[in-house]
Amino acid sequence: MTKLRRLIPKLLVKLKGPLSLQAQDFGVALLVFGLAFGTASTWIHFNHNFRDEEQQLQTQQTALIHASVFELNLQRSLSAAKILGSYVEIKQGDSSGFEQQAQVLLESLGGITNLQLAPDGIITQIYPPSGHEAALGHNLIKQDSRRTEALTAIRDHRMTVAGPFELIQGGTAIVARYPVFLPADTHGMQIENTSDLPFARQGDRQFWGFASVLIMFDDALAFTELDNAARQGFAYRIRRQHPDTGQWQVLAGQLTLPDIFVATSPIRLPNAVWQLDIAPLAPAVAQFAKILEWIAALLFAIVLSVLAVILVRRPRVLARLVELRTLELQRTQQELKEAKVRAEDASQAKSDFLAVMSHEIRTPLNGVLGLLELLADANLTPREASFLKTARESGEALLEVINDILDFSKMEAGQMQLEESTIETRKLVASVSMLMRPKATSKGLTLESNFSGEIPVHFTGDPGRVRQVLLNMTSNAVKYTGSGTICLEVHGQHIEDDRYRLLFSVTDTGIGIDLDHQPNLFERFATVDASYSRRYGGTGLGLSICRELVGLMGGTLGVDSRPGAGSRFWFELTVNATSPEGTSNMPMPPPASASIRPLKVLVVEDVVTNLLVIREMLLRAGHRVQMAKNGIEAIQALQIAPFDLVLMDLSMPEMDGLEATRAIRAMEEPASGVIIIAMTAHTFEEERTRCLEAGMNDYLTKPIDRQRLLATITHWFADKKDYDMPAGDDKAWQSLTESDAVDERTLAQLAEDIGVQRVPELVNIFIQDARSRLAQFEEALQHLSLDKLQREAHSLASSGATYGLPELHRLARTVEQACRDGDQEMIAASADQLILRGPILIDTLVTFMSHWEDQQPTAR
Repeated sequence: MTKLRRLIPKLLVKLKGPLSLQAQDFGVALLVFGLAFGTASTWIHFNHNFRDEEQQLQTQQTALIHASVFELNLQRSLSAAKILGSYVEIKQGDSSGFEQQAQVLLESLGGITNLQLAPDGIITQIYPPSGHEAALGHNLIKQDSRRTEALTAIRDHRMTVAGPFELIQGGTAIVARYPVFLPADTHGMQIENTSDLPFARQGDRQFWGFASVLIMFDDALAFTELDNAARQGFAYRIRRQHPDTGQWQVLAGQLTLPDIFVATSPIRLPNAVWQLDIAPLAPAVAQFAKILEWIAALLFAIVLSVLAVILVRRPRVLARLVELRTLELQRTQQELKEAKVRAEDASQAKSDFLAVMSHEIRTPLNGVLGLLELLADANLTPREASFLKTARESGEALLEVINDILDFSKMEAGQMQLEESTIETRKLVASVSMLMRPKATSKGLTLESNFSGEIPVHFTGDPGRVRQVLLNMTSNAVKYTGSGTICLEVHGQHIEDDRYRLLFSVTDTGIGIDLDHQPNLFERFATVDASYSRRYGGTGLGLSICRELVGLMGGTLGVDSRPGAGSRFWFELTVNATSPEGTSNMPMPPPASASIRPLKVLVVEDVVTNLLVIREMLLRAGHRVQMAKNGIEAIQALQIAPFDLVLMDLSMPEMDGLEATRAIRAMEEPASGVIIIAMTAHTFEEERTRCLEAGMNDYLTKPIDRQRLLATITHWFADKKDYDMPAGDDKAWQSLTESDAVDERTLAQLAEDIGVQRVPELVNIFIQDARSRLAQFEEALQHLSLDKLQREAHSLASSGATYGLPELHRLARTVEQACRDGDQEMIAASADQLILRGPILIDTLVTFMSHWEDQQPTAR
């Protein structure tokens, strides 16, 4: 078509002048018509020849296939006669096991009507006998119609095939006879007139009789599936040359075949050759079809001529259509790119929002709950204790709602990822029981744990998420059960190799759930009804989140319940058993008692005040402490002396915590095997992943509180004895005055962790350090040193949160994040705010501490 389009304009140039526009178009149409019709005619001619050759080849293949199938199946069935004859020869003429041998042959070979034994040529045994009794006693040698094949078999000492012929008992059949010869001394010929059988004795072997197989001719034809060939448009016939007359005799099929591409294929039998003829019923291309093809060629040439005229006269139309389509595709592509960018930006914004919300909401709320817990140890009146209990329950409910909403948002944003670590099965259940037992006991409930079946000691999975699902189910059971027992059960089943199926279930004796409400129970924001939500609280997200988490872990979740009879919530996971090496630091509540030996701890932290706080916490716990200000000093310390534990800050000058950890892991033993726990102000999941990938063992977020620090250390170093955590001065900080800029709760926690007497000293050190860092921060801003800006902002954010200046922490964190993102405008704006507000906030802390010192003379 392209060559034709190039040729037409050249011809039009020659036609210009004497011919008008209409004549020019007519000439183009005539030229194209001639070319198209000639091409179509040539194609039709060659196509007819091709289809004729294809039909002839198909006919030959069909004849060959069906003849081969007929021959193979017939020979397979006929071989039963030879096998049966060999059996008689082996048994030396004993035919007592004939029926068993015949049954085996019938079942294994197929296509056989019956098997016969004819000692001395007389049929004496037939299997199966039913329907063939008329053949018993028949003499194969004396009957004229079968004598020829019988004598030929004896004379040539080989199997012969007779038929097809009419049977005495009815039907047309093919019979194969195999002559059996035995040693002359084991068989005496019983034929009355042996003069007709001069070849009945051959050497030292004497003719015994025949082993025969009978095959119905119609059954043999069925194996060839020639009926399918007829349905495909072929006629066939099977014929042979008559053994007596030599004339062709049609055995099956049509007597005459169409004289069109007749294909012939031989069917070879032991003593004869039959012939299969196949011919198509109609030619490949009928005359009417040929006429239609010529008409189609004519129409094709006409249409092509019209199109040629259109192409010549309207080239710009096609060009314009192509241009418009190209513009449309480009516009669509651009819209898709913009939509992709918007979706990625929205996903990133949602992820950033979740990270900020996770820190900004959970942190103060945990502080509130911690302060309420401290107040519970004070001497309160019953009314005050009631108020405190209500406040704690409300705070815990709010924390649960916030956790559910944040988890739900993560799932919506596709940010929920599972970790792979080793879980200790019984420890997992014990941790849930330990957390929920106080609530259950306060309601007079019994909380039990049961294990059954084949349960692996350790398995691979996400310990936090498995524990979250089990906690949610147990918490719901405690919430909705007024009296009775709650049972946590784990049932295991070994599948194969290291794979197990674990069924976790929580059964209660609570209010139960109506069957009509159960299908919607795991939907988002679903509760049984509005009255349940008002009475028991909750957002209706907990079970929905559990369903999503179990689905992410490849498991199933369900419920069995009846109103008034309690409920059983369960989830099933398929897990891989593993060794205890690498068991994850699954969050565990601080034990009421555990024992660890005094440790030698290296604290690596660039902020002096943070160093002193952590040092004081460790000293009060009975540990020995050495300090380092950066990664280089930490490596040098480990090269000099061994340590049991390293508490490693991440953001430090000269060498950060991640680089230092990698260098420590590359050292020789024992330094390379030291336990390293990260300390960072970041709460991002990717930060935790970076720490673990660098070789750290665990992860703590700032501000560090004493209980969490000591519980983490206990997890890595606890032995079988109990451990009593040192108590702080619970009541010595209750008289602190209110301040808008200073967070009393943080300072109260600091006083509890290190003692009230040490607080003024550490705060003074922090004030001096903060003023020095603000000066360095301002200098870095003038020189536009982003690395130094980020490092100083990180230190101010960390220490500001530790010493009760939340605004300083927030301003410094904003600068740090802006430096991470490279946002120049945000760096400039937030840095100015920090330089302006920083000194004021520090002076406010100085005034606050001066007032506190005046009110607390015993604390000096």
